[in-house]
Amino acid sequence: MAAQVFHPNTNTIFSAVAQIALIASILAPLLWVARLPIQERTLTHLLTAFWGFHCLSSFFGLLQVYFPGRFQPPVSQVIGEMYHDSLKITLTSGADVFRPMGLSDMPGGAATAGMYSTIFGLMFFLTSKRSLVRAGALGGIAIGLFCIYLSQVRSVLIMTGICCCVLLACLAYRGEWRRTIFAGGMLAAILVVSFSWAVAVGGESVTRRLSSLIDDDMGEVYYKNRGHFLEDTINKQIPQYPLGAGLGRWGMMHRYFGNSDDLSSKPIWVEIMWTGWLLDGGLPLLLAYPAALAMACWFAWRVTISQLPGDLPIQAAAILAYNVGAIAVTFNYPYFIGQGGLEFWLLNAVLFGAVHFAKKRAAWESYLEA
Repeated sequence: MAAQVFHPNTNTIFSAVAQIALIASILAPLLWVARLPIQERTLTHLLTAFWGFHCLSSFFGLLQVYFPGRFQPPVSQVIGEMYHDSLKITLTSGADVFRPMGLSDMPGGAATAGMYSTIFGLMFFLTSKRSLVRAGALGGIAIGLFCIYLSQVRSVLIMTGICCCVLLACLAYRGEWRRTIFAGGMLAAILVVSFSWAVAVGGESVTRRLSSLIDDDMGEVYYKNRGHFLEDTINKQIPQYPLGAGLGRWGMMHRYFGNSDDLSSKPIWVEIMWTGWLLDGGLPLLLAYPAALAMACWFAWRVTISQLPGDLPIQAAAILAYNVGAIAVTFNYPYFIGQGGLEFWLLNAVLFGAVHFAKKRAAWESYLEA
């Protein structure tokens, strides 16, 4: 990306520096968080805060459905003007409401919160020994799935299922079959209950939207919504920009600091993260960033199958499941250009720091015993 500053089609020096600074800030947890002496309880506290925030966002999504207009934040101006009517659903009560937004300004934004409250709720259900926490975890899963159903974001529903399967598969690989079967059974029951709840509130609008996953080919559904952007990136933009298109060509950095009148570096519309990586760094960045994501997943997997004490292996499995979901989102949205990317590297850096601290403490204890 630094080399892209000298690309002849870089928009402006301000937009180029801003783009680099944005990416650097998103990757920053790798540089300082991973160096901290992080105890396991610190990781637990961070995951609790992360899970609690997304549960709160899902809960507000629930309130926005039951009390139309009362708990609704202002809708994003651009989204509201372009897709105002298509982002509403009709409830069984007859009310027309925006799809649950949660604590975001995007109709349907509560779906993402629902996914994370489900993944980490399942983790806390597996690791906590307190009945109240386990009950809260199940409640968070139910509300999260309810928001996903009513938000009608099919890709998030699929990703939630994949992430939960990854977490349960990690448990099974560790030989913890009793916990796997019990947690899987509870999750299946909540899936059915929350779907029935969503249908009772949302009616035909819920079943009609989700039935397309069964009635239509899933590949065709993805292609109609986002797949054509990936196809365009592979077939047209890679041959056109093999070494990048220059910096400041897309996103908010162009909007804030770019020059739209420069025809040689006019803005390029980006819908998925893979397009953004290609424009910012060409094929080298298109290979390097996914390689970094794969390394993060590999580390989480190694911790999952390790014999480290406490809940670290299960927490690593939850972060691995979260990583899989985040990587899947890159095919649907430029995830690593904002808050999502920062959260990804923060959680993985904290996991690295916690594992490194646990190993140093175990080595020190062994030395003292010797």
